[in-house]
Amino acid sequence: MPKMLPISDSVSRLRRSALRVLLLLLALGVAPHASALEEFISPLEPADTSSPRATLKSFRDNYDRAMRVYYEVRSRDLVDRAAQVRALRTLDTSKLPPAQARRLAGEAMILLYEVLDKVELPPYEEIPDAAAMLALPAGEPRRWRLPGTEFIIEHIDEGSRKGEYLISSNTVGRAKEFYDQARNLSYQPGAMEGFYEDIISEGGSWIPANVIHLLPDWAEDTLWGQAAWKWLAMALTFGVWLLSFYVLRRLSHPRDGEPHYWLRFLLTVLMLPLTKGIRWFMDQQLVIAGTVFEVVDTSILVLYYLVGAAVVLNLGAAVASSLISTPRVDKDSIDANLISVGTRTVAWLLAILLLAKGASDLGVPLAAVVTSLGVGGLAVAMAARPTLENLIAGVTLYLDKPVRIGQFCQFEDVLGSVERIGLRSTRIRRWGGNVLSIPNAQFAEYQLDNYNDAKYIWIR
Repeated sequence: MPKMLPISDSVSRLRRSALRVLLLLLALGVAPHASALEEFISPLEPADTSSPRATLKSFRDNYDRAMRVYYEVRSRDLVDRAAQVRALRTLDTSKLPPAQARRLAGEAMILLYEVLDKVELPPYEEIPDAAAMLALPAGEPRRWRLPGTEFIIEHIDEGSRKGEYLISSNTVGRAKEFYDQARNLSYQPGAMEGFYEDIISEGGSWIPANVIHLLPDWAEDTLWGQAAWKWLAMALTFGVWLLSFYVLRRLSHPRDGEPHYWLRFLLTVLMLPLTKGIRWFMDQQLVIAGTVFEVVDTSILVLYYLVGAAVVLNLGAAVASSLISTPRVDKDSIDANLISVGTRTVAWLLAILLLAKGASDLGVPLAAVVTSLGVGGLAVAMAARPTLENLIAGVTLYLDKPVRIGQFCQFEDVLGSVERIGLRSTRIRRWGGNVLSIPNAQFAEYQLDNYNDAKYIWIR
């Protein structure tokens, strides 16, 4: 007959067994996490661009880390943003328009990765590292080209990225061309097949895929690189913008004919967030890509800066109107004209600077912008020379004050009283009652007799 153990010994054995099981479970659970900790990369960790080998490896590893889960699960929330930024940082984006650089670089990143997924890459050991690049003879370009392609990683010799090896700006700019050339090539094992096509056929978080699949079959057909439903959505979006512009313009120009400058300014301001919102919708929700994106986004940016310039001009008109409407300023005086012209001139200068900033953001070289402004300014100055002469003469009359409004004067054979001194012309009411209007440039050259300032008037 088996010997019975005391209850206390049985409990101790059960406890020891339970402890062993618990330790085993902990070991099994901690092992994967320990591996994950070893693979952890700080979000502040920069991309390694110390050599062509490091740059290519950093680009592929970070892109895969950022997009693999999204490719498999189709959830934008699972994209590793830090890894995505590191992958982007391996590209030379210096030749992209500043206002569109991040978006165009993101598209180029996906296209280039797909190209690399279709070509046979050499082992990393065969790609030159930093030591191999330093060993190159003096004067030889420090660059590496992927065999059989025009995919180039080159040394950056100037700018904020000086000393790094980046995927060349030419490679980035031709990413779509390379993608089209490799379209019929087979994917390498483990590649994210058709990822770019999937992205451009989908919409953003506001347009779920199940809603798109409810549309007719023709809506998903591709036209110029975009799904048909996206073309319809673009047309509707621009229609909303045009309708809003028409309504706000009608509101800012009441039927009473009186200009409401402050109302016009405020309504124009409303077009700025609307235009910016439409740009965001096209980019983040319709997910337009390729040349169509560049054309559409550039058009929206041009509209945005034009609206911004209109805001500045309307603000100048509103400020001038408010200053002139004060009781201390006579609306018909040269003071009112100076306020109006001065304020509007400042507004025009600011608007031109804003448009120049917009041109620079769209990738137009600053030297070309300055040259265009110089040539344009010279052409305007030559065309408006008579007007400018009259304006300068009007300011001279205002400062020197040889005559004032209401004073009696004579020049050549004209005798009369001054009714108005404007910035462009001066009005004289003659003895017979008729009014003579003389350009300021001509009036300033006359020898004036001001009878109001005379101590004596000799009468023969």
